[in-house]
Amino acid sequence: MFLTEALAKYTTDLDINKLDPEIVRQANLFFADGLACIAAGAREKPVLIATEYAKKFGGAKSASVLCSDVKTDVCSAALANGIAAHIHDFDDVSDSSNAHVSVVMIPTVLALGEELKANGKDILEAYIAGVEVCALAGRAMGKENFRRGWHSTSSLGIFGAVAAAGRLMKLDLKQLTYAMGIAASESSGIKANFGTMAKSFHAGSAASKAIRIVRLASVGYDSNPACIEEKCGFADLTIGGADMTPAFDAIEKGISEFIDPGMVMKPYPSCKASHNGIDAMYALVTENDLHPDDIKKVDVRVQLYAMDLLRFPVAKTKLEGKFSLNYCMAQIIKKRELILSDFDGISVDDPTIIELMKKMTVEGSETLNEGENMLVRGDTEVRVLTNDGRDLIKRVNYATGDPHCPLTEERRLKKLRDCFGRTLNPNGVQAVIETLGRLERLADISELTSLMNSSAL
Repeated sequence: MFLTEALAKYTTDLDINKLDPEIVRQANLFFADGLACIAAGAREKPVLIATEYAKKFGGAKSASVLCSDVKTDVCSAALANGIAAHIHDFDDVSDSSNAHVSVVMIPTVLALGEELKANGKDILEAYIAGVEVCALAGRAMGKENFRRGWHSTSSLGIFGAVAAAGRLMKLDLKQLTYAMGIAASESSGIKANFGTMAKSFHAGSAASKAIRIVRLASVGYDSNPACIEEKCGFADLTIGGADMTPAFDAIEKGISEFIDPGMVMKPYPSCKASHNGIDAMYALVTENDLHPDDIKKVDVRVQLYAMDLLRFPVAKTKLEGKFSLNYCMAQIIKKRELILSDFDGISVDDPTIIELMKKMTVEGSETLNEGENMLVRGDTEVRVLTNDGRDLIKRVNYATGDPHCPLTEERRLKKLRDCFGRTLNPNGVQAVIETLGRLERLADISELTSLMNSSAL
């Protein structure tokens, strides 16, 4: 069996009633986290642009642009909500695929689910299928796909989104195999667009395209059922071929991304490659009572892959700041926290932050983590030289939010409230969190989406 068909078969065979309860529990937690990220980003400029696009060019009003009064066609809604989910870079990470997965899967299942009047259990099942299929694609080709400059959230996420949408639309094995083949032609997203609006577009675009692909396949559109593996196929063209064995092994053994290796829930609204350094700097600052005037020089070693992501040594805009370890650590030095409001606005104009960024050097290292240079959870070592002669070093391998050191329940709930509170009234925030607690019992997912829309500030 080719991987194209294997991904389709995995999707059609998945049954939430037969899953390990821990998988379902984790899926509920990450679904809530991803939905909160949509709410947090719903009023940002790229989302407002996508909403205007939906108003001007959208079709049948069958799905919601969340946290608004706008209804549009499912593809336009998925686009806008996907952009909202990813605009703050506060969303989860799948290690196997090097991708942000929920920002593609949740917009897909919510937009399509509204139109289909799907119940909460079907929504969660489709979401799980999407996350797992994206991870399986990643086990086959994710590290190299990411290494070569593809944004895996989109380039591999589209396979997961097709699985999620196909599950909701109840495609059979043949139809879904064709849909996976079409997805291979639609895969896209490049890391050169990090630090711009286009990065969050990748998530929304993958969700939107997946719905269109599945609809086409449902009415008979076909593709090459071996197009991932064949010459001039997806793997050949994007990474020069791939060993599909790890993906097939994971399917055979029933390995779930939610359990092994587990997903990362972010505590900071910035690129995951910055988080180890943020934790290291926070430890140095708090343990040694450091302040901006104490800092003479900061030297940082990161894994080589991170240098493609941490693109802006001295960030000039707040979006660039999300991909600037210098900016993130400067905020930690100045005020010992990094929160959503640190990325509000356009230009970085705080003279203290600018001065601190210029004192920092970030370099890639081949020796961190025993030479494994594509580990999302990779080591970062921060060395601070102070004006009074202290030489302080801190190394962090697993950042806060990793399964090795997950967010506390208190911190997870605080993140939910902070994110939902950016666009929902206080009563709405609590009501949405409570509704998410009974997601699998919802008779119609519109109960959740309508609540988010009616609670919008």
